[in-house]
Amino acid sequence: MTEEEIKERYQKVCICRSISKGTIIDIVKNGAKTLEDVRRKSGATTGSCKGDRCKAKILDILRRYA
Repeated sequence: MTEEEIKERYQKVCICRSISKGTIIDIVKNGAKTLEDVRRKSGATTGSCKGDRCKAKILDILRRYA
């Protein structure tokens, strides 16, 4: 893994719940197929913004890795 890939994995996707992109990718690779699956397994989209800041990023990860 390159340094750039490592940095990307640690970027925060869900700022409210402090969930990284790497965590979301791992959840998707382990079978999450929908936003609701990711929500149940990580808590993403359940913070104070209710997903306003992270939903689009999570949907993009689902498209890329599911």
